[in-house]
Amino acid sequence: MAMSMSMGMGMQTKQRQLQRISPQMRLGLSLLKLPINDLKETVRKELDSNPALEGSFPLMPPRLVGLTGENGFILDNARAKGKSLIEHLSGELRMKGVSGKLAQLCEAIICELDESGMFRGEERSILTTLALNGIHATEEELNEARMLIMSIDPRGCGAKDLKECLLAQIGKIPAAERDRFVRGIEHINEGKADRSLLPLISKLNVKPGAAFEHVRVEYVTPDIVVDRDGEVTVDQGGLPELDVSPRYVAMASDRELDEETRKYAQEKVRKAREFNTAVNRRKEMIELVAQLAISGQKEFLKKGPDAIRVQTMTEICKKVAEKLGHKCSVSTISRAAEKKQVKTPVGTIPFRLFFARIDRAPIARLREIIAAAPAGVKYSDEQLSQMLAKEGFKVKRRTVSNYRRKI
Repeated sequence: MAMSMSMGMGMQTKQRQLQRISPQMRLGLSLLKLPINDLKETVRKELDSNPALEGSFPLMPPRLVGLTGENGFILDNARAKGKSLIEHLSGELRMKGVSGKLAQLCEAIICELDESGMFRGEERSILTTLALNGIHATEEELNEARMLIMSIDPRGCGAKDLKECLLAQIGKIPAAERDRFVRGIEHINEGKADRSLLPLISKLNVKPGAAFEHVRVEYVTPDIVVDRDGEVTVDQGGLPELDVSPRYVAMASDRELDEETRKYAQEKVRKAREFNTAVNRRKEMIELVAQLAISGQKEFLKKGPDAIRVQTMTEICKKVAEKLGHKCSVSTISRAAEKKQVKTPVGTIPFRLFFARIDRAPIARLREIIAAAPAGVKYSDEQLSQMLAKEGFKVKRRTVSNYRRKI
């Protein structure tokens, strides 16, 4: 019950219904929206701050895929002491006057080179990332950009294998020896080559990028993995198995300890259990949303992102509610999809691609409400927002205003 004083009207009472979110629910929602790399950092901090929470990260990091950055490309975590391979190749391209779309494709290739200068990326994944940034290209165009990189100093950077790397440097081989050289390295990737060619090979650089400082790249680990049959798993990305410390559980109920120590242990145990539960529920919710979003996506698994059967978050929300047996809000689905990556047989793509950018359901209902309004009645954006909310569409006033322009 909320009370307010109105000037000249005395004391008035107004009854309002407030929706309060419990700390446990707030924790669950905050973890749900985190991509796996951010979740790992959050888990690490919780392990450091709560002695009642147990778990240790594996010594070996998980396999990483993809790349991230504000422009969809590289993020440098540490500045190279000397000139990096990326900086060198970018400078060489600028000197050659490479610009526009070709320069953007070259940049995407350069960001996928390893320490030796070899290309380790997935073409389909790169093309998808480029498309999301408004750069549409074909595999042929991307390969032409890679060939260009292989042709600049140091030659061979951007090659997919050793044979390709050596052939890019064939200009260093005497003209009379080139045919024999090409035949002799035909099976070099299999560890087989004409041993008489070793003196010639020694003149070439099998690791053309190794002479430069290597800038560590922050990669994106997929939260969701989909196999060719459409089976969905949530990749925990090397998260530890969390548990509550038996020692602290015993302390929480030990009557021989002083009350302050016992309450401290009880609080830490409570928080450890809540955090562990929230992490597990995050995995379960993301897995359920992913299964529903990717179910029936056979054409996508064959042809790639262009063949995705897009659904609205409202549609997925209703399906989740049916599975769980209780209501589910669209914001929960949005958090489950936010900043998540899906590793599929046709490349690693943002989870958001499986959802329509604009949910048409509230727009359609808004159109019906406005059309059914009595003659001469014009609802305000706030009124329409409240009417939609009663029907399960949580749409803010400003969003209603934008929707009205589309009707």
